[in-house]
Amino acid sequence: MEKIISTVRIRPVSSQEKAMPSNPVCITQLNSKTVQALKNGSTTAADNFVYDHVFGGDSLNSDVYDHLLASLLVRALEGYNVCVFTYGQTSSGKTHTMKGGSKDPGLIPLLLTNLFNQLTTQTTTTPQVQLEYVEIYNETVNDLLCRGNKDLEIRGDPAKGVVIKGITSKVVHGANEALELFAKGESERRFAETKMNHTSSRSHCVFKVHVVLEKVVADPDNPKVERKIKTTSAINLIDLAGSEGVAKTDADGERLK
Repeated sequence: MEKIISTVRIRPVSSQEKAMPSNPVCITQLNSKTVQALKNGSTTAADNFVYDHVFGGDSLNSDVYDHLLASLLVRALEGYNVCVFTYGQTSSGKTHTMKGGSKDPGLIPLLLTNLFNQLTTQTTTTPQVQLEYVEIYNETVNDLLCRGNKDLEIRGDPAKGVVIKGITSKVVHGANEALELFAKGESERRFAETKMNHTSSRSHCVFKVHVVLEKVVADPDNPKVERKIKTTSAINLIDLAGSEGVAKTDADGERLK
């Protein structure tokens, strides 16, 4: 099964933008699948764009999770690999969507919580969950779960596909342990102030959840014989760095790289 879903999330206008002399709104939502682009500084329509879904400015991270990730988690537990990534310019809300906050948890905390909630209901399986968290910064791959484990090598493996040599893979046994590990990785990320965002993520980050489910079933040809069935999958949650032009951010030096 292969399917790509493209969605748009509109963030609310900030207090700084409300103080601007010109209209700060660049797109408006027409319906659940269509947005209308506006000409800079005006309310004149330019073009319409259609997506699989549009989340309005009042949407919560839980709305995005319920509409997108809830069904993907089900597929992952069936053995399918899934991937979700956020793309857009600095301050568009990518990291907020992935990480969230105490009042509005992001997609990663929501996924981890719901993953272990579902695993507790699968009494016939033995689950194992492993986490990896990497950052791609200045063309180097760094391990966010092990400080000092930097400049890692990406290789192609005939059996496993693309792998990162030496990456830390932590086994977790519950949602709280997984959330603590995610928070530890977040503390190692590269953030810097730019003209567009006081805490701009300056790197691409990949949070990977490996899920292995093993259960014992009766052999269909001989009910007296038991055999093990193992289902494996990977859930990749990717927070990309800002896609805007350099001139908009006033970034230079290390921030520019």
